[in-house]
Amino acid sequence: MKILVIDDETEITSMIKDLFENEGFIVLTANDGAAGLDMMRKELPDLIILDLAMPKLSGEELCKAMRKDPNPFISNIPIIMLTAKSTDLDRILGIVLGANAYMTKPFKQDDLLNLVLKHLPGIK
Repeated sequence: MKILVIDDETEITSMIKDLFENEGFIVLTANDGAAGLDMMRKELPDLIILDLAMPKLSGEELCKAMRKDPNPFISNIPIIMLTAKSTDLDRILGIVLGANAYMTKPFKQDDLLNLVLKHLPGIK
């Protein structure tokens, strides 16, 4: 299974990449929203972990673009928003835009792993 991590914080990206590669996943990374959107369309990951505040294209804009994409594979990729934005309004916005789950930073690695496993197709 392939996971795409889109986050401009290299420490977070590196930690998430190590966590999921140790679990046997293929992990792709992008450090801004525009690069993430391009990689997502080229690589067709099974799940995306997405930050909200990023350069070039925000997580909100990327999420909205994915959910409106005419390709059903792209429009249905599970999205976990992982962000420092923690207000109720941010959570509601994330879900309304199409995120499957919302987690705030800082986070526990086990919690993120469990959330990803819950939302990956074919894994229970």
